[in-house]
This record gives sequence, structure tokens and C-alpha cells, in this order.
Amino acid sequence: MFPLLIISYDLFRKNLASLQSVCELLICDEGHRLKCSQGNKTIDSLSSLRCNRRIVLTGTPVQNDLEEFWALCNFVNPGCLGNLSSFRCIFASPILASREPSAAEDIKDLGLSRAAELSRVAESFILRRLSSTLSQYLPDKTESVVFCHLSENQRESYIKEAKSGVARLGESYSLGNVLSIIASLRRLCVQPHISEEIDTQSARKFTMDEATNSSKMQFLRLFVSRLTSTTNDRLVIVSNFTRNLDLCELVLDAQSIPYCRLDGSTPVQARTTMVETFNSSRTWTAFLLSSRAGGVGLNLIGANRLILLDPDWNPAIDKYEG
Repeated sequence: MFPLLIISYDLFRKNLASLQSVCELLICDEGHRLKCSQGNKTIDSLSSLRCNRRIVLTGTPVQNDLEEFWALCNFVNPGCLGNLSSFRCIFASPILASREPSAAEDIKDLGLSRAAELSRVAESFILRRLSSTLSQYLPDKTESVVFCHLSENQRESYIKEAKSGVARLGESYSLGNVLSIIASLRRLCVQPHISEEIDTQSARKFTMDEATNSSKMQFLRLFVSRLTSTTNDRLVIVSNFTRNLDLCELVLDAQSIPYCRLDGSTPVQARTTMVETFNSSRTWTAFLLSSRAGGVGLNLIGANRLILLDPDWNPAIDKYEG
């Protein structure tokens, strides 16, 4: 009988039947996997394990709403914040209502009071460590926001897509259609045009001429050229869209800059090797990363530069990646 077992969430679920002996301590890394307030197979499996103590490690305890926070707290300390229904009534609803711009003073006061009470309860079992804890061991971090005006081709495509989207909404209005149109416009802030192919694997490849029609790719080309010619720095380039990474590949290939790429098509078994190689050697200068495939849970300590090519819907994602 081994005193310690290190196992992935997926393997744990598959082998749950043989792991039912009592354990003293359960430590769950990447706590975002346990944030679903309605429960999921992973939460149900872990909750069924007879365990005396539980610890959850996470860099984003609140990513979308307070119910995620309740889910984490309820997992490590069941019942500490009541059931989900009472938590909504006592904490979540008053706190959210107090954040509304039109909230009355009494609503704001109630929200502040409930937020203070929630903090008081949570502090009894939450140990929080800020990035400032490590600041004495790390060089200063410099953040720069670069505004890239659309190229003429991008501007024409953007206006065309916006007009087309308004027309489609006039015919069939739904939240799904609105989000789809906004996503297309976000892509046009990087891409020179939107492919008509739904499947990105079958979409026509971009050409280098098209890449030069993207203002962000023009900036990336100049930035990377200056970086590689004057420093030994290495960088991670993150995007929400794999088609944007295709454009980055063209820019890097044109300058003979070695790189690797991790996205949803990268086999799980190859990801760890790829990260370890990047961190331990100088085989690659750049690491292209899809935020959906690897934005959480990767430690790319081999790089000292990070480029967020396009902001995420949720600013908490960008904050985590940075």
C-alpha cells in the first residue's frame, strides 16, 4: 500500500471503484475543474471518496460568478455557506444587486455587509497567496497595451460583416446569433477576412500576403524581428482562435524563427513533453498557445515575454494567463 497517489481527474473517475479505502488527505490541483455549482462527474466522484480532509488549489476562485466560489467552498468545507439556494438568497443576490449602477443606497449597504460577512466566513478556511508574495524573487513585470488600427482590408471586411450580422438579426434574433456575430467581429480584429468554412481544418490556409494585411500581424512581425535580433528573450503567443495561430505561424516561418504550437489538436500525451522541452532547452524561441487548450494549468517558465493576441470575453482568463 503506497502512502501517496498522484492521479489525474479522468483516471480517478475511471478507477473510483478500486479507490474507496479511507484516505487522510485529498489535494485537488487546478480547482477550476470543481467550480460547477450544479455538480459534475468529477465532483461527484471526488465527493464519494471517504476522506478526512480536502484541499483545493486554484488561481481563479471566482471566474464567472459567486456560485463557482460556493461550489469550491462547499467541496472543501461542506455546508459552511449553506445550500446553494440559501447562498443565492443571503450572499449572491444582494452582492450582485449592490453592484448595479442604479442600486439605491440601502441596497449598496446591504451588499457591502453581505460581502464582508462572506469574506469573514471564507477567511476561516481559505489561505490566499498573492503574486506579490513572489515579487521579491522575480524581475519586475511590465505590461503594455498596444492599439493596432485595422488595415484597410480588415476595415472593409469588418463593416461588411457588421452589416451582414445586423441583417441576420433582423431575420432571426437570438442570443446565440448575437454572440456568433460578435465572435466573427473579434476574429476580424486579427484576421484579414473570415473563412466561409465552419470547420477550421478544411478552411483555406492564409497566405503571407494576407498576413501582411493584418495590422496585428504587422506589429508581431516587427516586434519579433526586433526581439530576436537584439535579445535572447523567448515568448509565448496566446490566442482564443486557432486561425489566428495560423497567421502567427506564417510570420514566424518568414523569419525562420523556431516555434512550437499547442492547441486542441495536440495529443494530450505530447503536451507535457512539449512544455518540458520548451522550459528546459532553447529548441524553440516562441510557443504558440490556444487559450482554450492550454490557457490554464501550464507553467511556461522558459519564456519571459507574453503576447495576448486577442482579449478574452472574461478578463479573469487574461489575468490568469498573464
